[in-house]
Amino acid sequence: MAEIVLTAVINKAIEVISNLITEGSSGLHWLEEDIRWIERETRHVWSYLDEAEARQDENHLVRNLVQDIEDLAHDIEDILDTLLPWLASRKSKGHLGCLTAASHVFSCGNDTAQHFVGEIEKIKRKIEDIDRLRTTYGIVDRGGTRSGDTWDPRRSFLYADESEIVGLEQDSDNLETRLLDTDLENGVISIVGMPGIGKTTLGKEIYRRVRHHFDCSAQVYVSQEPSIRELLLDIARQVGLEKGKFEDPIEANLGEYLRGKRFLVFLDDVWNTRTWDCLKLGFPNKPMSGSRIIITSRNTGVGRYIGGESSLHLLQPLTPENSWKLFSKMVMISRGRNAVDLQGFEYIGKKIVEKCGGIPLAIVVTAGMLRERERTVHAWNGVLKSMSQDDHGELSKVLATSYKDLPSTLKPCFLYFGLFPEDHEIPAFQLINMWAAEKFIIASGEQDVEDVAEDYLNNLVARNLIQVASRRFDGRIRSCRIHDLLHNLSISIAKQTNFFRSISGGDKHSNTDSSSSRGRRITYNPSNTREPDHFGANYEILKVRAMLCFDTNQYLQEEDFVVSHQLGGLTFLRVLSVETNSFLSSVPDEIGNLRLLSYIGLRGYYRGSLPSSIRNLKNLTTLDLRECRGICLPTCIWNMKKLKFFLLHESATFTTSRRLKNEVSLSSLRILDVVNCRHLEPHWLHKFTSLRKLGIRYPSTKISEILSGAGPILTKLENLRLTGSYPPTGKLNLYRYESLIKLHLGIVIEKLPDVKEFPRNLTKLSLRFTELEEDPFYTLKKLPRLEILKLGHRSYVSKELVCSGADSFPQLRVLKLRQLYDLENLLAEDGAMQELKTITIRDCWKLKVSKRFLSRTIIER
Repeated sequence: MAEIVLTAVINKAIEVISNLITEGSSGLHWLEEDIRWIERETRHVWSYLDEAEARQDENHLVRNLVQDIEDLAHDIEDILDTLLPWLASRKSKGHLGCLTAASHVFSCGNDTAQHFVGEIEKIKRKIEDIDRLRTTYGIVDRGGTRSGDTWDPRRSFLYADESEIVGLEQDSDNLETRLLDTDLENGVISIVGMPGIGKTTLGKEIYRRVRHHFDCSAQVYVSQEPSIRELLLDIARQVGLEKGKFEDPIEANLGEYLRGKRFLVFLDDVWNTRTWDCLKLGFPNKPMSGSRIIITSRNTGVGRYIGGESSLHLLQPLTPENSWKLFSKMVMISRGRNAVDLQGFEYIGKKIVEKCGGIPLAIVVTAGMLRERERTVHAWNGVLKSMSQDDHGELSKVLATSYKDLPSTLKPCFLYFGLFPEDHEIPAFQLINMWAAEKFIIASGEQDVEDVAEDYLNNLVARNLIQVASRRFDGRIRSCRIHDLLHNLSISIAKQTNFFRSISGGDKHSNTDSSSSRGRRITYNPSNTREPDHFGANYEILKVRAMLCFDTNQYLQEEDFVVSHQLGGLTFLRVLSVETNSFLSSVPDEIGNLRLLSYIGLRGYYRGSLPSSIRNLKNLTTLDLRECRGICLPTCIWNMKKLKFFLLHESATFTTSRRLKNEVSLSSLRILDVVNCRHLEPHWLHKFTSLRKLGIRYPSTKISEILSGAGPILTKLENLRLTGSYPPTGKLNLYRYESLIKLHLGIVIEKLPDVKEFPRNLTKLSLRFTELEEDPFYTLKKLPRLEILKLGHRSYVSKELVCSGADSFPQLRVLKLRQLYDLENLLAEDGAMQELKTITIRDCWKLKVSKRFLSRTIIER
């Protein structure tokens, strides 16, 4: 946990320094020097933190040192989070307002400078104490053997006898065929997947099946920190290299020997590309034709690096049927009189198997636990209960190694998944902006924060810690989820490290654990058992950085902390997310006290409005109200200069204010979706110079004219969505939008624009309610980069769609037709739609599909 907080501290220190630099010669040079000192010292503390954490199980003194570092990190974070709003207030009020702001922020009668100097002195003393303890107990001078030289019990698993595999038969058959294919690219098979999913089992089975086809073979377990020399020596022994050539250079000797052999080598559990870069020195650059390498890895990126994209075989969890088959086999292993008859235990057994989530290692470990217990329903129920408490022993250790292997920048991002309910599908947009709000991520070079965060998410996916639930048309992740076992892992680690705490409404004991009260984040699940103040008055609660509420059962009430007037006391809060099916009257005025709040996400039914005090949230970058029905917003939002992402439900309204016509200032705005035209002055669009995505409901003729004319928004707009069923709008000309790749038209138009008036780089086009009578294919077939075309409800009201011309739709891959009730025929000449992969048809009752399209057609019901 300490390294996570230290990462945030460094990022926040950089932000404070940046703010101070913009202050210029305003008398705060002393402060800049102190913050630079904090950043520098934090990096030094971090440099020996890993060593301390690795040794904290050895004795309580080292464990106490790690706790001291964590407390230090929290103290520094509190100082920086207090300083940031003060600097913002100083900028907005000018130099004369500085003392007033300071008095409010620090709640102290002393001068701001003296107060902060005092806080810095405390930090210095704590760092001196930590350094003294570190030196005294030799945390840096660890000594001992390298982790790569210690015995790993998983090594024995590689060589264990396992004559039968369960649920992996098809994978095994397919990979055996690929492995013996003479055209296998790069000669590599990369079996990848999450920990415990059976990669080693599958690799062993394939190795056993095919090794007799090769001149020589070897299998080795690699591990996280291997001794490369020992691995090469092990391979040399197995392939038959004479002992006289075991001396250095072993790489050259082994490579020369294998050059004349058709070899098979199985490298199990390769963690990173650096290991492969060292190991490959022992293989010939141009091996004999037919030589093969099998690797297993938790990291898809490692497999891609070694063998290329075509080498990858992503292993999936077992089906429920195969899970039960494996469980039955393992739990009935005969051990004298302890063999288990599953008759009478099937109901509880299937509940246990369901908890394992299709992960073979979880099934095997759980079956072993059952074999050790009495053959009673009571004993099996005890195992089922323990599974909810992450009492898996060996399994937990295997899963935890993947977390420990993460760089410090990714650890808080992984733990964040534990804040969401089990099996929750998490929008990538939501997750990424929460990370950014908490300062887990900073911009890098030409990449902005959101781009870096997307790289982080892709990294977690590549490590098979996160699963992709859905992707966007361009391949980017739309939503993701986490496997139940890894979700349990994130909760377990979060509890140990105080990363977050979970609260259930009505839980009288939720504040009794003093360690859990120190969590800096809260995930809240209301209960039908009401308690007047289940959050209590705990001082640490006031220091939370994130609060997430998930109320799927409509238990959330007005007095709940997350929507009540008590909310205003959480002055360090950066993330607020409330998902409820309850009806709530409004958001309290006190939300304006949360000066650090950067992310607000509301989902539910609101009978009131956002308060005008929201204007005080100078750090707000994300306001996500897409699923917030009936809410009214104050017009001051149009002047929130840091707001990047503004997402609205189509029912959202604004208070009336004529004076805003010329005062709108949203220069940072990147997404505005979807806003009713009557709340949007057309000329405002010229002020949204950073806009990437724009959605407008009921666009007026004036809006069409503004969009069709030259202006500042032309250069960056990537996604445009116009919806509504009013009479036809003015003619659109979007040709100058070079960055616009996605267009959705849900408005009545007399006819499509000419092909020269479409965005020149358009990739995805969706039409709904356009009421077109003229065949849209006549125009759209000429779009050179169009890959996805969706014709939805009432987009076309005639009988035939005809694609003529051999060069028609040169890049079209996906065609979707939905609710075209008048359409009877879909025709295309030979040579048209050469790249078309799929046609999806839904509710087109009269449509007859030609034979040419049948093999590529998906009929949805």
